[in-house]
Amino acid sequence: MSKPKPVKRVSVVTPPKRHNFDRFAKDIVKHLADRDPDEMLEPKEVANILRVGTAWLDAARVNGYGPPPKRFGPLIVLYRLGDLLTYMRERDATPEYGVVPISSNRGHHGRAVKKPTSPASLPKKRKLQAAE
Repeated sequence: MSKPKPVKRVSVVTPPKRHNFDRFAKDIVKHLADRDPDEMLEPKEVANILRVGTAWLDAARVNGYGPPPKRFGPLIVLYRLGDLLTYMRERDATPEYGVVPISSNRGHHGRAVKKPTSPASLPKKRKLQAAE
């Protein structure tokens, strides 16, 4: 009796919906718009532009998200500037309808935060009397 063939497992990674560089997408596009769109960039340069590590770029390339890379042989991976600019324009975090207001009494994790009290509502300090 022959052994069953092992099943090849494919990991499915969902791309992040948002990333830290989404806030800077417009600034990045504005800064790089004057350069030649056919210019090829190394992963270190792209990581520096996006303010991420090269490990993030590697993971994004392997898992199918992030800026589209161009392969030149088995070891050489470069990024075309025009493709990077297109990717950043798609990642722009500014909603079309404007900025959503943040509730003033919510903290970092959505918990209610105590509002500062006015000095008049604070208890008055008592003067300590010297012991006789």
